[in-house]
Amino acid sequence: MEMGFEGVFHKYQYKFWLLLILGHVLFITPSYSNEICAASGGFVCHEENPSQFYRCIGYKRKILMSCNTGLHFDPEFNVCNWPNSNDCSAQINRSKTTKLNDVGAATKPPTKSTTTSKPSTHPQTTKIFELTGPCQPEYCKLPKCKCPGPEIPGSLPINAIPQIILLTFDDGINEHNIGYYRDLFGSNITNPNGCPIQATFFVSGDYTIYKDVKELYGQGHEIASHSKSHKFPHAYWLNSDYKTYSDEIVGMKNWLSEKADIPAKDIRGMRSPFLAMGKDAQFKMLKDNRFYYDSSMVTGSLSTTTEIPTWPFTLDYPVNKKYCLLKYCPENSYPGLWEVPLIRWYNDKGSACSMADSCIIPPNSSAVVNFLKDNFNRHYKRNKAPFGIFLHAPWLKNNLKPLKKFLEEVALKNDVWIVTVSQALQWIQNPVPLDKISKFRNWKCKLNN
Repeated sequence: MEMGFEGVFHKYQYKFWLLLILGHVLFITPSYSNEICAASGGFVCHEENPSQFYRCIGYKRKILMSCNTGLHFDPEFNVCNWPNSNDCSAQINRSKTTKLNDVGAATKPPTKSTTTSKPSTHPQTTKIFELTGPCQPEYCKLPKCKCPGPEIPGSLPINAIPQIILLTFDDGINEHNIGYYRDLFGSNITNPNGCPIQATFFVSGDYTIYKDVKELYGQGHEIASHSKSHKFPHAYWLNSDYKTYSDEIVGMKNWLSEKADIPAKDIRGMRSPFLAMGKDAQFKMLKDNRFYYDSSMVTGSLSTTTEIPTWPFTLDYPVNKKYCLLKYCPENSYPGLWEVPLIRWYNDKGSACSMADSCIIPPNSSAVVNFLKDNFNRHYKRNKAPFGIFLHAPWLKNNLKPLKKFLEEVALKNDVWIVTVSQALQWIQNPVPLDKISKFRNWKCKLNN
């Protein structure tokens, strides 16, 4: 005999009540955040704890989530980040102030027993917004964050952006090389605004004469840290711990500040000796000591010259092996720390090298100029990612004239700018089109005398 609805209800009423209660818990019970979810897909701050936040799953429905230890949720970029003025703590403080000033707000704040929710144990609710790879462009946005890749900052068209050239030199500065630098930068090569071209010097403490460093800084060049000792062998750097990196890199920064009279705040970056990466010890040291950037990672194909160059990026997410091709790359995330990679060069045979002076090229001036032009055009004709001419001073002994010839030729272009690493990053963080670049204050003439 068939049973009617009323009979079915009486027979299974306990199941109906169970489903009703379960539905209430899962879909109706609100969380007590001061903000209300308007729809699914959004995020709101926790009402008391800046390290927690809610993922909206519908109207007035949300799931509690947590950041890693020490991080706060940043509602501007919807990521867990190091504590800053824009994170949820500011919103919580504003909310508390508003409550105190609200007329008629006499109700007591919710008791701890009614506001405390246990974080969900579902893996999606605890890991979605940890800073893990791959980098997510929808959450990693300028000026604080940039994913690695060939994409032009600000989505500007290629004909509206400058071609940045980064000219850098590694190691000690002394009587053996200062003459080359004086010759190169005394040749009246200028940027489109008439200001002298600028370079970045990654200075090590071995055989450095600090009055020569001060001279270059006084001309507007950038000075960065390359270690106190530049110690052999390579394995010394691969196996160094946090303290060693601090002693070497921060120690060199202190020497440059004390002995060359350079403000510590102007020493913003580093490059590892021998490009020997120090895994997380190196990058945690940089983050803890408020460095702006590292320039030690090598990227670019060994087998083809057709790969589109990558732009500098931040280390908010653990770096993909594609963009750090050497051993001992960092595995953790370092929000806000920039990486200016060494993009591989290629000689006329297609053989790859990590720095311009490590490629084998014919020993004549025209071949050197063509070598520089070919690698420049690989950037200039594709996506105008910064073109790094990364050198050691001994290379200038035989190649200073062709380098000057190349720089003189490209400097005639009204979209080519030869600036420091820090100046390049300042543009990347706040990209300005060419028709407004004359007003970009970070690229105005800079003399530190």
